[in-house]
Order: sequence, then structure tokens, then C-alpha cells
Amino acid sequence: MTSFEAEYAALVLGLTTVKRFNPAAVHVFMDSQGVIDQMTGQRRVISQGLKVWHNQACHLAHQFKKITFTHIPRDFNQLADALAGEAWAEAEKGNNGTGTSS
Repeated sequence: MTSFEAEYAALVLGLTTVKRFNPAAVHVFMDSQGVIDQMTGQRRVISQGLKVWHNQACHLAHQFKKITFTHIPRDFNQLADALAGEAWAEAEKGNNGTGTSS
């Protein structure tokens, strides 16, 4: 999985999770300028692999009455990156480092 695909996977997971709460509005903050640009239509998705992820994210995004996407520079996103790293490490421990649950 590329880093771009990982960003989309996180977006899809986040939107899927938030959808359960039926919020009036959703505000997405990401440090991936490319994903933000693609989700807002400012940049085309060229990669076939990314198109699958992009289509999933768009399908989910259209299920919300109001959704916004905001780019957060990576320098200002250190806490989120650290928490994501911890969550990844915990998930890997739970999967015995294999990347699969057993």
C-alpha cells in the first residue's frame, strides 16, 4: 500500500466510523494536500489504484448533508501523527506483527 492509498484508507475508515453517529456536519482535517485536492475536485485522480479509494471516499462523503475538507500542514499535525503511529503499533502487536488477525 502506498502512502497515498494509506491516506485514503484512513479517510474511508474515518468517514465510515463518523457515519454511525449521523452528524449534521463533518469537518475532515488531513495533512495530505493531495487527498484534500482530489476530494474537493481541485486535482484529478490519475492512478487506477487511487481511483478505487477515491470512489469509496466520495461515495461516503456524499452521504453527509455537509462535509468540508481542510488541509493541515504536517508541521502542525505532529500529535495526530504520533497517535496514529501508536495505534498502528498497538494493532501490529494485536496481530502478532503479521498484519493479519489470528
